[in-house]
Amino acid sequence: MNLRKVYFARTLEAALAAARRELGPEALLVEAGSAGEGEAPGGYRVVCEGGEGPPGPAAAGTGRSGEAAGTLSWDGVATRLARLERALQMVAGAVAGLDSYPHAAAVQAELAAHDFPAEWVGILLQAGRRRVETNPPGGESGREPALRAAVAEELIDRIAFRPGLGPGRPAVVVLAGPAGSGKTSLLVKLAMREGLGCRRSAAIISTDCHRVAAAEQLRTYAAILGLPFCQAETQAALRQAVAEHSSRELVFVDTPGFGRNERDWALEWAGLLGGIPGRRTILVLPASWRTRDLVTALSWWAAFEPSSLAFTRLDETDTAGGWVTAALESGLPVSYFGTGQNIPEDLEPASSERLRAALGAQAARQAAGQAAGQAAGGAA
Repeated sequence: MNLRKVYFARTLEAALAAARRELGPEALLVEAGSAGEGEAPGGYRVVCEGGEGPPGPAAAGTGRSGEAAGTLSWDGVATRLARLERALQMVAGAVAGLDSYPHAAAVQAELAAHDFPAEWVGILLQAGRRRVETNPPGGESGREPALRAAVAEELIDRIAFRPGLGPGRPAVVVLAGPAGSGKTSLLVKLAMREGLGCRRSAAIISTDCHRVAAAEQLRTYAAILGLPFCQAETQAALRQAVAEHSSRELVFVDTPGFGRNERDWALEWAGLLGGIPGRRTILVLPASWRTRDLVTALSWWAAFEPSSLAFTRLDETDTAGGWVTAALESGLPVSYFGTGQNIPEDLEPASSERLRAALGAQAARQAAGQAAGQAAGGAA
């Protein structure tokens, strides 16, 4: 039986994240709006519907409890179809009134092509429309670019772009994330930029004894950079390695890419890493993944308590909906973008300009400005 619960939070993203932590990654947004007086002043009220909660370790490889890997029971199919129907109804209601708004359909289609979830498409269009109405363009031809630019600015206001390793001295920087996400390459890029480039003493520790030659690759890079390296194949060895390098300003730790059928092992390492003082964990996710997979990964890797996100493989995709939605729903700041294999060149500090470029908002702002100028000239 599905559960329907109400959540209150200071931001819409935080309310959604709380709902999906409790009800599971497939929790359906039923209603969203500003909180009423006395509920959460200045905050949001979100109603979500989901199953009995997130899947446990036994069901981690299936995505739903009680379903065989790669298969769905008829009840499971019927449930998903019902949820899809409700989602479509919700989106139809969210964009009601936009049909008469000039060029909204074009912007809506672009957001869908970027793989934004349906509920976010409706939310962003409504917010973008309010922005345009507050500061309307000078002419009819400027409405579509103005709406596109307004949607981008709405997203930028909701996402924290915080390049760097954060304030203070992060003695231990842990890179966590799924296999193949580019953790090792990102670690080397960070060691070069944040360590050698900033004249800070650094060391590299590998705990990845799972992949063939993974540690040797890091050992080679460490030798080239002139940084100390050690491999910690056990939890005790990791504790000892961190203690030995405690005088270093930065200690970079590479972790295995745990699979969903290795949940127990992952939780053991997450618990150990959580006990390391000064730890700062960056969750590394591929921007080329589908939105649904990225959102599911957020729940799976939450046990590692990440303090920021880094998205890799931006050079392999033209869509932004996945990584943007992951940032929105996690509420975590975005620190870095990996834009290719070149070390250290293809490391980009996270910024809003990457989002503007992905959504065509830069050109849209210019077009809106030109349209306003032409309208003013015509009026004169």
